[in-house]
Amino acid sequence: MSINPPKLFLKSSLSEDDASKLPGDVWQISAPSKNSLIWSLILSYVMAFGRTDVWTRGYELLLGNSPERANVMKKKNINTIPDQNRLKNQVLGFNPFLSRFSIYFNDEMKKVLRVFDLRLNRYGNDMRSRNDQWDNAFKLKAAAKMLESQIILITINNSRTTDVNCYGETSSNKIPKLIIFLKKGVLKDEKLVDAYAFGMSLEHSAGHRLKALEHVLKKTDIDVAQIRQIKASFPINGDFLQFILNSEWNHIIPIIYKSPYIAWKLADAGFNTDPCARERGLSAFAYCLGKENTRFLQILYNYAVNNFHKSDDSLRNPSENVLECMKNVYDSITQDRANSNDFSNLGNRKHVALKTCHEILYFNEYQTLCVKKIYYILSTTKYIAPHIITSLLHEYSKHFHCQGIESNFENHITYSYYYENVDFFTCLMFFDRVLSLNPDINTSNFKDTVSNLFMTILSYKNFPICEHGYNCSICQLTIDNCPLRFVSYNQRNKFKEFGEQYLMELQSPDESDNFSEDTNKKLTHVRQSLSDHPEITDEFLIRRLERYLKSATEVSLDTDGVKGLLTIERALQVTGETLNSSREGIIAHLVNSCLADGIAHNIHKIRNDCLSHYRPNVLYGRIHLETDIEMFKRLQEALTAIYNRLIPVYLSQDYRTEDILIRKSEIDCEIYCSNTYRNVLKQRELIQTKRKNQCSAYGREYRSLYVNILNTMQKFIEKSECEKLNEKRQQSNDNSKKSNANSKKSNGNSTKSNDNKKKSNGKSKESNADSKKSNENRKNIAALKFLLPFVQYERDVTLANELSSCVEALEILLVSDEENKDQLKCRVLQNISKQKNMLTDTVQNSELTNQNSSEFDKYFNDVKNYRWFSNQEVQDIADKVKVHLERSKKAKEDLKEQLKKNTPPSEEDAKKLIDHILISTKTKKTLLEILKNNSKSALRYLGSIKDLTVFKDLDTLSVFSTKEEGLNLLLRLELPKDLEKKMLKFLNRNLECLLDRIHHLKSILIDEDEEIQIMWRWGKSSEIQKHTRHLMGQRYILEGDVRGSLEMLLFDCFNILSKKELEDLWKKATNLFSGVSLRDVLAHGSTMMEVVGGLLDPEDLPSQLIGKILKLIEDGEILKKMSDHWKDKKVLDQAELQGIIDEHIKKKKLSPEKSEEELRRLKEYLSLFPLK
Repeated sequence: MSINPPKLFLKSSLSEDDASKLPGDVWQISAPSKNSLIWSLILSYVMAFGRTDVWTRGYELLLGNSPERANVMKKKNINTIPDQNRLKNQVLGFNPFLSRFSIYFNDEMKKVLRVFDLRLNRYGNDMRSRNDQWDNAFKLKAAAKMLESQIILITINNSRTTDVNCYGETSSNKIPKLIIFLKKGVLKDEKLVDAYAFGMSLEHSAGHRLKALEHVLKKTDIDVAQIRQIKASFPINGDFLQFILNSEWNHIIPIIYKSPYIAWKLADAGFNTDPCARERGLSAFAYCLGKENTRFLQILYNYAVNNFHKSDDSLRNPSENVLECMKNVYDSITQDRANSNDFSNLGNRKHVALKTCHEILYFNEYQTLCVKKIYYILSTTKYIAPHIITSLLHEYSKHFHCQGIESNFENHITYSYYYENVDFFTCLMFFDRVLSLNPDINTSNFKDTVSNLFMTILSYKNFPICEHGYNCSICQLTIDNCPLRFVSYNQRNKFKEFGEQYLMELQSPDESDNFSEDTNKKLTHVRQSLSDHPEITDEFLIRRLERYLKSATEVSLDTDGVKGLLTIERALQVTGETLNSSREGIIAHLVNSCLADGIAHNIHKIRNDCLSHYRPNVLYGRIHLETDIEMFKRLQEALTAIYNRLIPVYLSQDYRTEDILIRKSEIDCEIYCSNTYRNVLKQRELIQTKRKNQCSAYGREYRSLYVNILNTMQKFIEKSECEKLNEKRQQSNDNSKKSNANSKKSNGNSTKSNDNKKKSNGKSKESNADSKKSNENRKNIAALKFLLPFVQYERDVTLANELSSCVEALEILLVSDEENKDQLKCRVLQNISKQKNMLTDTVQNSELTNQNSSEFDKYFNDVKNYRWFSNQEVQDIADKVKVHLERSKKAKEDLKEQLKKNTPPSEEDAKKLIDHILISTKTKKTLLEILKNNSKSALRYLGSIKDLTVFKDLDTLSVFSTKEEGLNLLLRLELPKDLEKKMLKFLNRNLECLLDRIHHLKSILIDEDEEIQIMWRWGKSSEIQKHTRHLMGQRYILEGDVRGSLEMLLFDCFNILSKKELEDLWKKATNLFSGVSLRDVLAHGSTMMEVVGGLLDPEDLPSQLIGKILKLIEDGEILKKMSDHWKDKKVLDQAELQGIIDEHIKKKKLSPEKSEEELRRLKEYLSLFPLK
């Protein structure tokens, strides 16, 4: 069933003659395509009559008097229908602006529909003459007469022209007017049909719309008191967007448009959110252009050009609709300028509005050209990525300067709004497609292009033009006041330079058709291109960790249930992954230094043994723990302590990035902008001052981190000394054995050869281990150097010098030869000890006492040590199994004795004995075949068959259950009901785990969001389904707890199923530089990037991920049915379950191709069942 949102129908859209027939403007309300005319007549009639004092009479006109109703109900086999008050309340309470169409599925209302339909048919038959045709037009004529009403039919043709016809009495103003819409040629099930709707008056709709407004706004973070104020102040028939823009509540604009979900819902409720819509000749853009902060303009612009009407079209997935939207925005802003006489209505902000107008229109021109080319390439070219990158870089060079005027640094500041827009958009589109290029194109040009694009965006993010906005009237935005903008100016020039060189490389004949399909390899390729810029990788690592830990600390375990627990587990997993990244940068070492003894080790264990690989008992242990909210609350407290402890690291990374960005542009600044260079140095001094202030605020924490890293270095040096001593002892032992080895000459050559191999392998392993240790130490030293400025006090010169000399000594030790190492090690260890003593006094009160490793230890042990059965239960099961094993053994011995006789047993007698022996079906069959031909061979074969042994514990029970004969026996055991239920779950544990994860996927993604749940349940059209998936994707992107929990569940599913496609998707979802991660980091702290952001990944990761989850949810229904059947019948034969799949596919009535695909997918699940 497809039901469209309400749509305002304006009386002014009709001719003067037709308009005179309507009482006023009305809202067009959809009805189900099936029985749409009958639904429309009933609902419009009750709405018109229900509030009048003659409703009793109206109820009888609708459903007949008491005897007639009874007759019709008997005919239709209906026992009861709602009385007049209940019917009135149900219909008048129906609020289509909330997208709640449950009235169409209400059993009582369905009975009303059946009674009314039969009454109308009877009434029409009575009044019809021989020449009258029984069609909908005659039905309307009969309905008007039966209901004593006037029916106004507004027909909307395919050409969008309208016709108005009236049925019933037209001269009286006292009788109710029912407005019915007829839309011709609506597509339904690949057929064109007529669809009816009905009109709801503005008066009747006002209350419903205000309720919807309050309901939708409460879905956001807007304060409830403000929502009530907005609701009370809004003129119900006004333009909502322009009202908010020009009100004291305009700060809610970013909240409304943060996700299209809210803006769409408001539009569906009749509240305009379209920036291009005009009121009093101006669009919403006209009110944004003159504002100091361009954020409102950016938000509305991005919403409009991304074709908010259709969720599957956007700038990154262009279509004719998107191009039309971009043109509409351009035309709308141009028209605003003309209608407002160059924005004279904005007074002294007129010149600002004109400048911003020029910038946004020139940017729109750049965007349009890029999107047109991308749309053409997508439609016509096989090898998409190289052509899109080529066209993008080409257009970027052409529009590099605002309005084509050669730009300098001053121009860069004046038109910052344009330059940031162009660079952010280019960044997004570039990374959309660069991942599809061939990894062989790993040239220096590619590396320089990628790294400088990253640097450009990070420089915009770290050095904004002004905290008030691009058009600030408070600050003077000049080269003297904005010196650090030189960094973004310089970086974008470098990006252009290397981009043009890379463009020439892409245009070469050898590379024009080069592309790759393995996205994960492409992501690795991007990561490798940043090998010379570890600070960028570190930025991504720390922001990713911060995001997941923040979600884990903020989630409410009392209200969010399993979603919250999964979010915490995902945070643990990401923390473990971050600690594993020690080779890539210094972040892992800094994070490790923030953790109390034992915590890093425990998190490693949890990540590697509990959250990474599929082990049924471990996953079921986690499922079992999901009821222990108190334990997860303690885990949450422990993670919160870690999150807070990491705050200095988060902040330090900001200063580190800023410092690196400035240093990379210093030389160019001194050469090309010497006056600005002096100001840049002053700004660096200000940043250093801020860093010193931060050191004061977190001084103890920094020193504590420093001491922890020194401890790590000390342990390594001491450990290497111990290893060296052990090596000397071993060498001494080897030398003492040399004489014995030399005396054994007969085996000398082979021994020497084997020794050489062992030595070679040993040296290789030692070399790898030494290389790893050396790298670890280099990173630890880098972490010390990174922390050094935060640890030193300017007034404590002695401490500063001592710390610096200690770091220098460690660096020398790392590269010194073996001869000098011993002495140096002693000095370094003394130095470390001295530094620790100097620092310990200041950090003793900030030890990591609030971090408790016992909670992580308890979680690990509870998960790992989970047992399906108690020891007593295992013993009870074993005792029952032992009885069967003894019977089997006896039957086997009896058969042996009979086979030894001169006259072997008959086939029937042998079969009876074999049936009692616990062996597989295949073994039984083989034994019977041999027995037919040769009893001696059968005796030998029978002797080779090993007897099953009874298990002693859960582990051996698990092994026992994997054998067909063991499984068969366990299914046949007579156990107490509770234990039998447990046993069935144990045997079917793979599917039980999968069904549990699917249940939670559905609960989180669909059931907990009311709007999505309604659309998922009732939205049958492809458009609504696409829209629903899009909203799910938005939840994944914007809600941290939803993302974390869905990722954890998806990871569990992929582990259980071991599907390559799910594994690839998981790698893509968790890769540091995949679409969503890239957007998260680049948009972090950048208003414009948040707005422009959208989704980066070329295959649209969230949509892919949501698609896989929905397919699992869909499969969950048939899997549950198969699982229940397996438990009820204790099925061992695959064919029986295959029959359920076949029946399921048959009912769906799919095309042959889709049936084959569905069959192949569902058959893959059969391997999860315990079958023979």
